[in-house]
Amino acid sequence: MQFLVGIVTHTPIWVWAILAALVYRGWTMTRDRVIHPISLMLIPAIFILLDAVQLIARQAGNETLLLTLIGILSGLWAVVFLKPARNTQRLADGKLAIEGEWISICIFLAVFSGNYIAGVLAVINPAVATNAQLAAALFNGFSVGFMTSRAIAHLRSSNTGEVVSSAQRG
Repeated sequence: MQFLVGIVTHTPIWVWAILAALVYRGWTMTRDRVIHPISLMLIPAIFILLDAVQLIARQAGNETLLLTLIGILSGLWAVVFLKPARNTQRLADGKLAIEGEWISICIFLAVFSGNYIAGVLAVINPAVATNAQLAAALFNGFSVGFMTSRAIAHLRSSNTGEVVSSAQRG
């Protein structure tokens, strides 16, 4: 137990700030909301940027790049399977009414956890860290693929009309 406390207490404060921001943003995405299309692309842009920075910083080898690609393709497939934009409505002012969902917060927490564990293992046992970094590459690729294709699916929604909340849909 003392070992875990040591890990948590030696984690930089900015890591906890990122976790708090992810939880807050994920929680807001569980509610029905009306947003501007440009803001819809903010999260995918952040995920793409962070993934690219990590690949460059880790000097990603072929295995890491392959797992990232598999993750991206898996994220694309998940959007096709889950159809998150089926209840998106395009409003007259150009904004989008988007139904709340829990998938995003789950992805945020999975990606954070995977990267946190990979970072901790890199400090504690670099030999084991390679496998954790490969798993993190898969998680990160999935998040890029899912969040980007989800945003595109919402943008491509052709449903028009008034906002209908999930309670009204029944």
